[in-house]
Amino acid sequence: MLLPRDRERRFAAVMFWVPLLAVIPFAIFMQVRLSALWIMSALSLLGVVLLSSPLVRFTRRSAVAVAAAAIVFSVGALLASPLVAIAKLHAGIENHAAYTRLLAKEVQKHWEQTTTQPLQIVGSIFPLANSVSFYLEKKALPVWIYASTRPRWDSPETIDRFGAAMICPAASTACRSRVYEVLGGRSVARHAEVTIQPHWFGFSGEPRGFVIDIVLPQIRNQAVEEFCCVSAAKRRSVPTH
Repeated sequence: MLLPRDRERRFAAVMFWVPLLAVIPFAIFMQVRLSALWIMSALSLLGVVLLSSPLVRFTRRSAVAVAAAAIVFSVGALLASPLVAIAKLHAGIENHAAYTRLLAKEVQKHWEQTTTQPLQIVGSIFPLANSVSFYLEKKALPVWIYASTRPRWDSPETIDRFGAAMICPAASTACRSRVYEVLGGRSVARHAEVTIQPHWFGFSGEPRGFVIDIVLPQIRNQAVEEFCCVSAAKRRSVPTH
């Protein structure tokens, strides 16, 4: 079943094993945790691989047994889900997912305490930028500081025009260094270090620190400064009596 000799069955087996196993060396090398989504393509072919042998006889009784096992497994997973949720709350989940909703509130609060302009750009690592921009009260566009390909709005001109809220995990010095590179010498109007602790039905997760840097629109500030300078010059040129 798992390593068939004939060509047609071997093609299905290769399509089953390659996506399942190829990512493991990369995960070990990069020291990242794999999401269960990685095995979705393999699971879709699992039944084909297991039933591809001509020696397998799948009777009505076998179908009933498989359906019963699926029902028992699903009910067991449902009963175990609160315990799994508590374990995930304490151990943490990938991509800071337990913190992004609360982090979005902190970002919104610090932005509103800094400026009356709407928050339109959120910059961070890929999962944080996407999740925080999703949970904000009003729509904002994510900017990914490590992206090899960038959307059309991810440009220095966009940050100059709208400003940005830049976010990093406090423990990631690489992220914070990259944020300073992206800002390119722009002044940070507000620097905040916040600690987020997720809660669920009276249970508390591990607190985690994040850094928020608020950069105001540069073009608008420059225009205001020029207007003020012109107004001051006009006032000095007006003769007094």
